[in-house]
Amino acid sequence: MAKESFLLVTLASMASAPPHSTRSLRELDRHDSPAGKFVKTNAAPEDRVFNLYFALAQNNLAALEQKPYAETLIIFFLRVEELVAPPPDSVSALDSWLSSLNLMSKAYSPAGDVRSVSLTVKQANQLLDAQYATFVDQKSGVKAVRTLSRSILVDLKEHINVVYPTTSFPVPIVGSAKGSTLTRAADSKDVLAAAPQSCATSFTLSCTQELYGIPTTSATESSNHLGVIGLSNEWIDNADLKMFLTKYRPDLPPSTSCSVVSISGRVNDESTAGPEADLDAQYTIGLASGVPVEFITVGQAADDPFDEPFTELIDVMSATASHSWVREESPFVLPLAIEVLLAKATQICATPLLPWHQAHAHMGGTQDVNPEVAGGVAELDEGSNSGFSNFFPMPDYQKADVTAYQKMLPSSYDGLYNKTSRGYPDVVARSTLIEYVWKGEYSHINGTSASTPVPASIAALLNDELVAAGKSPIGFMNPSIYANKGTFNDINKW
Repeated sequence: MAKESFLLVTLASMASAPPHSTRSLRELDRHDSPAGKFVKTNAAPEDRVFNLYFALAQNNLAALEQKPYAETLIIFFLRVEELVAPPPDSVSALDSWLSSLNLMSKAYSPAGDVRSVSLTVKQANQLLDAQYATFVDQKSGVKAVRTLSRSILVDLKEHINVVYPTTSFPVPIVGSAKGSTLTRAADSKDVLAAAPQSCATSFTLSCTQELYGIPTTSATESSNHLGVIGLSNEWIDNADLKMFLTKYRPDLPPSTSCSVVSISGRVNDESTAGPEADLDAQYTIGLASGVPVEFITVGQAADDPFDEPFTELIDVMSATASHSWVREESPFVLPLAIEVLLAKATQICATPLLPWHQAHAHMGGTQDVNPEVAGGVAELDEGSNSGFSNFFPMPDYQKADVTAYQKMLPSSYDGLYNKTSRGYPDVVARSTLIEYVWKGEYSHINGTSASTPVPASIAALLNDELVAAGKSPIGFMNPSIYANKGTFNDINKW
């Protein structure tokens, strides 16, 4: 009888044990407290269903940055999915692990290197040896369901790069434009009547066109679009846009506007228009003459503290996009972003600290003219971001130039930065004392938000010519930037 009771207890223990109890776990990370201003409120409901994402090891990611693909972009894009697809044994290993809870993953990215599974909080806790809880940001009120620790099977470490959402907390998404010191702009007629050097103190749309040789000839291809990404509950004021075009682009119809592409049911609420969205719309429409501009309004779903907007954004991306919002870099989005943005032949021109560090042209800012120098606004304690990534390795296309630059640095800099990581920015444009319209006033604004629409608009105009000639859009242009550096001015002074 005692033996029988012991057998029953043993079987019961086995039945209630976690699915990985017979295999070794490796703890990926553990934190004593949440990041930022988040505080824990309570345990997450065990029956809450959410999507867990797994970024798997990729076959040949380095080949995306190497010749001959950087030289032959059409072949390059056709090969993207093949190069970043995960090894079959990685998918099998993941699904074998998930099957212990009767779960099965499905491909989330086109190549299947990012996979998702729908599961309950209870199942996620069992799978990852985690304790998901609800956290609230004390400043913004944003809720996030996260865990302070997570583990995976030891033999899965070589197959899985990232599991999300787990221990990383949402970071506030803000614009890089500084609107707190807005000043009344000088009349554009005074600026344009003076010599170009006057653009150093008040930079208009015409200054941008003259300094960078941007034509005013209208684009012709309706299939070529330019996307403006709107975050942080900012929208476009069409009255401001009309006022801007009437003064700075009188050759364009003053009613020219953006079409609105909505994510999560968002609309363009002009009553809460913001300086970031206004600035982006005015300069993309004003510079990319005749190119259809889409305002992609994105927002975190208020009722889903698991989700963030970047994955949904990828599905509606245009051939070229201007993203002038700042966010701390994150390793999660790298596998997904590189593949999808390249596969969709999309060129992102983005401000610093975005998650897409490898898959976009990273923007910096300048000031002055003749010559331009690295930008900075002393009274705002702000300068143009530059340096080296904390997460991403140096891509092949920039190794020669960055290595040559590092050799010129004094030895006292050794140990202060990662010599093998990605250097930034890739491209810069004027970012100080930019004239635009906000709330019916001609104003100045500073920040890389003001520079980002410039290369995005140039890329859109180039795409228009390529499409008109029966060719593919530029796509991922970073290899071409570094291969043809003589086309650009080298900004090497502060």
